[in-house]
Amino acid sequence: MTPPPIDLDTWAEGGERFKWRSHRIFYRVSGSGPALLLLHGFPTSGHDWAWVAPALEKHFTLIIPDMPDCGFSENPRGSAASVRQTAEAMDALLQSLGHATYHALGHDVGATIVQELIARQAERTAACKLLSACFLNGGLIPALHRPVEAQLKLASWLGPFYARVMPKEKFLEAFANVFGAETRPTADELAMFWKSMMGRNGRGAIARRIRYIAERREQATRWVGALKGTTMPMAAIWGLDDPVSGRHMIEGLSRILVKLRVTKLSGIGHYPQVEAPDAVVRHFLAFHKIEA
Repeated sequence: MTPPPIDLDTWAEGGERFKWRSHRIFYRVSGSGPALLLLHGFPTSGHDWAWVAPALEKHFTLIIPDMPDCGFSENPRGSAASVRQTAEAMDALLQSLGHATYHALGHDVGATIVQELIARQAERTAACKLLSACFLNGGLIPALHRPVEAQLKLASWLGPFYARVMPKEKFLEAFANVFGAETRPTADELAMFWKSMMGRNGRGAIARRIRYIAERREQATRWVGALKGTTMPMAAIWGLDDPVSGRHMIEGLSRILVKLRVTKLSGIGHYPQVEAPDAVVRHFLAFHKIEA
């Protein structure tokens, strides 16, 4: 992988905050054109989009939040936010910024939040209208999701304890293992990711955030049904070498969503926007019929 065009500290300096319940959600807005909501995955932050933001903001108004309890978002009460609550917060953020319509690009749990936004739209409970959705590697079919050992431990009843005592080196090793063999982060890049993971809320937040795994199972019928039932344009740009939600996941998605526009990236793992940013931008713009 290559270093991000915008380093983490500079990224933080360019953000604002939106008050939602007891949370103060960090977000960045840049560019011009139709609104594009970019939702990051577990366990990192919106800085994951720094690799693609400079190219995408030439065509879209980017709204890039750190989801509740993540990154530079502040959670002084230490309260967890479910996927459904996070989708509500994103809808409120878009409404506060005056975007009645928007497109979405989601990765990992961010892709799951896009599923919830699609479900809310079908149920007529959304304030803003989602026009299209593009997904990067994530557990869109919960039955096919293969969490790594560290995720399973964090998601267990011992998760809060494990989050406090887990050696940093072990956590980062597990994190690096979801990347492609030729696109793994260097030691310096892993240090940057660690800072992004810890954010404002520290180790305790990690076990709260990963509750989405259980929520995926509980909401599987509703969320997969939302994908099957929608008529909006949808695309997937997928790293095939992802052990968590790679080739097996996109093959499953392709079987149930015959109209899904699929791009498969060989040699790329769980973080396509970081490992292959130029390819992600190219295929995302092609999905939107925009010449790069």
